[in-house]
Amino acid sequence: KFMLASRDKALEAAKLIVQAFEEPQAAKTFAEHQQNCKGDLQKFFQICIPFSVSVMGAVGSTFGFENSQIGCMQLQNEIAKYETDPEISPLLKTIKSKFVPIPA
Repeated sequence: KFMLASRDKALEAAKLIVQAFEEPQAAKTFAEHQQNCKGDLQKFFQICIPFSVSVMGAVGSTFGFENSQIGCMQLQNEIAKYETDPEISPLLKTIKSKFVPIPA
């Protein structure tokens, strides 16, 4: 099982994940996917989740996590160990928002 060895590694990973989602092409694609899937849970799981996994998984793999949905869940759980940290908490909320559908 992979783990983040410290709070600093968790912060580094969280920052890199958020940065990856904020890159112009990724942000544009995610926004388009989110709008296309709005209110349709099936589409959300078929389109948005795989995209979010591809973005987060690429970062996670640099920390030794599997580039997959399971790897993303493991990485998010590792970061969540520090969710009360004032620097990590807002980053974690941003990361989680990439895996939650928006209502119709």
